[in-house]
Amino acid sequence: MGRSIVDVPYGPDAAHRLDVFVPEGSGPWPCAVYIHGGGWICGRKENHTRFCRWLASEGFVAFNVNYRLAPRHPFPAQIEDTVALLGWVRDHAAGHGGLPESVIILGDSAGAHLASWYAAALDKPELFERTGVRATMPKSSIRGLVHYYGVYNLVRYLRATRPFHLVMPESLLSPNPQHHPERAILATPNLHVTREFVPTLMCAGEADGLFESSVEFAKCLETAGAEHEVLFFSRKEHPDARHVFLYHHRRRCSVVAMERTLEFMRRRLGM
Repeated sequence: MGRSIVDVPYGPDAAHRLDVFVPEGSGPWPCAVYIHGGGWICGRKENHTRFCRWLASEGFVAFNVNYRLAPRHPFPAQIEDTVALLGWVRDHAAGHGGLPESVIILGDSAGAHLASWYAAALDKPELFERTGVRATMPKSSIRGLVHYYGVYNLVRYLRATRPFHLVMPESLLSPNPQHHPERAILATPNLHVTREFVPTLMCAGEADGLFESSVEFAKCLETAGAEHEVLFFSRKEHPDARHVFLYHHRRRCSVVAMERTLEFMRRRLGM
């Protein structure tokens, strides 16, 4: 890998920071934007530094981003930040040797939710209007999405019986429970995908307590006729493919997921 620049501001808040990892050589290179997970209430970009360094070593300018967290910053703050960071990448990628018209967006858990919501809104601009933002990166620039163990249905998780599963969407949506049902519908990518949804690779494991969320989203994409691929690890063959398995880069499931990620990204970018 070449150089790295940390804590670059992309907005006015202290949370509006990203790291840039640049490959060796002169470029230009395609871009990879990584949005971290953490149930919208925790997590940080540093958890994925190793992964983004790996992306740079494979020939991508990698942008590893933070965003404002709930409950201090409820929905749609995270959408606003996703819009802002993609606008920053559009405007500044070339200055780091990146190709702003050749972007893959990756995310895990809540980060996968934010990436998929943005992609859905590109085909349904009324979603941007209802959240008070506008698209900053055109759809033509986003060549693919890669999701790891994402959460895509806020409506269903508001009915969760496990307190840990319930606290995250409640914290995200609003301090006022009366706003939860309406905001959950707006924030649920499952309800907004179309046939034109950005081509997507989804990775998740049966051993993950949130696995059904990925299965459900894949079914929504299939029903819509959207181009997508799945890499679902069986519990029998990959019992360690639990939530956040990507943090443990030496696990077999992580190695397989990274290989499949790289193959998908290069294919989508014509590399």
